[in-house]
Formats: sequence, structure tokens, C-alpha cells
Amino acid sequence: MILNSISVSDSASELEMLAVRTLQDYCRQIIGAEIPLISSHDLETDADGAVLIGLPSTNPQIDALVRPRKIRNPERSLKPEGFIIETLIDGGLSKLVITGRDPKGVLNGVYHLLREIFGVGFFGDGRQVPKRDSLTVPELSIASSPKFNNQ
Repeated sequence: MILNSISVSDSASELEMLAVRTLQDYCRQIIGAEIPLISSHDLETDADGAVLIGLPSTNPQIDALVRPRKIRNPERSLKPEGFIIETLIDGGLSKLVITGRDPKGVLNGVYHLLREIFGVGFFGDGRQVPKRDSLTVPELSIASSPKFNNQ
């Protein structure tokens, strides 16, 4: 799927918004164009290639996927700071969901996507950001929790 927009709730926490801005900023650096932010309340049902970011409790689109078990419930399946990254077809439309057990988990999910899927390198002396024509995401179903609690 090709990423076309980022959906976030108006009630997203500061950490969820940091995750959204981080993803948007690196997407701009990778493809040289802005991926638009769309409120989860305004996102049309026919939006293909949308990235849904946040918690089920703050993003109604993610909640609508968790309730009928189209994606795993992060609150039940993850430890604190854990995340889920999942692609799915819903109503014939491609979606990428980045959610977590808590807001820190959502941010961890964004950084995992940037490193492992988009090839962004984070090093002590700087970053390495690849250049691409588009942001294509393969089929994904990732769930990860930290081995140790960092709190």
C-alpha cells in the first residue's frame, strides 16, 4: 500500500501527536512531499492508503477496528510501551494502523516503522534518511512489547 494521509484524533495526547509529527516529518524527508494530516473524525470512509495513529480510546477509527477484532486489542495483548503495526483491507481500502498499549507505545511503533520498514537510521552522530519516490508499505502484522519496563 502507498501512504496517502495520516489520521489522528482531535483528542490525541501529546505523545500521540509527537508520534504523528515524527512520522509526518520523516515522510517529508524521505519523499520530499507532505503527507497530509486528517482528523479521524473528518476522514472519508473512502480514504485509501490512510495511516491511522493512536489508541483505541482516542482514535475512533482504530476503536472501530478493534471492537470487531479486525486488529488485536493493544490494551489486552501488550505490555506497557508495546505497539501494534498492522496493514489491512477494510471495505476494499488499504489502511495502516499504528497503535499501542499507551501513548509511548504508539511513539515506539512509529520509530519501529521508520527504522525497520522505511530504512531510517538513527545513530549517535546523526541520522540517515533514505530518499524514495513514494512510501510503500508491505503487508505487516507486528506486535512488540519491551522486554523490560522502562518506566
